[in-house]
Formats: sequence, structure tokens, C-alpha cells
Amino acid sequence: MLHRSRLSTLVLAAAILFVLPHLVSADRFKARDLAYAAMESYNKKGYSVRDIQIGVLLPGDPYYLDTQMTAGNEYVVSTGGDENVRMATILVYDENWMPVAKSGQGPTAEIVFKAKWTGTYHVKINWMDFEKERAYWYIVSGYK
Repeated sequence: MLHRSRLSTLVLAAAILFVLPHLVSADRFKARDLAYAAMESYNKKGYSVRDIQIGVLLPGDPYYLDTQMTAGNEYVVSTGGDENVRMATILVYDENWMPVAKSGQGPTAEIVFKAKWTGTYHVKINWMDFEKERAYWYIVSGYK
């Protein structure tokens, strides 16, 4: 009987190890689907989407993205996440870390602006409120 108990325990452990990654990745797929929906929306508005990123939130950690922008082009940066993300904001800085644009706050955030000069811009994204530690975010950026 002891042998049967060990076998049951091993079967249960194997089932958990098989099912758990699929449950966790469901939130990641939700974030991916939202990112693709945002990308499609921007494509319809004439933007060339150049970057899509998806990641896992860590409490209190902002995300930084450095990017080259060209004077006169209009740029869009959008962020959001799975249903666990409640509050996000985006800030854009020039190469000297002087603020040039800021989004509103909400479960999703978007910033649209024209680059005044060609060079490196720094994008800081904050996710300030999310329900659980393993929430997933996305970032979509493009230009026209």
C-alpha cells in the first residue's frame, strides 16, 4: 500500500508540474493578445510598429527603453498588461534626461508626440498598481 501512495504522490506532482506552467502562461498570452490588438490599431492609424515587448512585472521596478527617434516623425508608445495591471504611466526624456512627454495614468497608458530633434530618447514606464507579483505587461511602439 505504501508503494501505491508514493505512486499517487508522484503522479500528482507530475500533473502539477505539467499544468502549472500552462496556467501561468495564460496571463502572458493575454498580454500578448492585448499587444497585438494595440499593434493592429496603430497600423490602421498609419503607424509603422517597430517594437513589441512582453515581460513580467516586478514590484516597484520601472522599465527603461532607449530608442533612436528622428526629428519630425510622430511616435507612439503604449503599455498595458493582463487583467492584473491596474495603473501604468509613460515618461519620455531626451538624451539629457529632460522630460519631453508624459502620458496619463490608467490600466493602459499611451503617449503620442513629435520628436523635435534626431537622437536618443529614453522611455520610462511605471506600473504602479498590479494585483499579483506575476502580472504581465506589454509595450508597443511605432512611428509615422
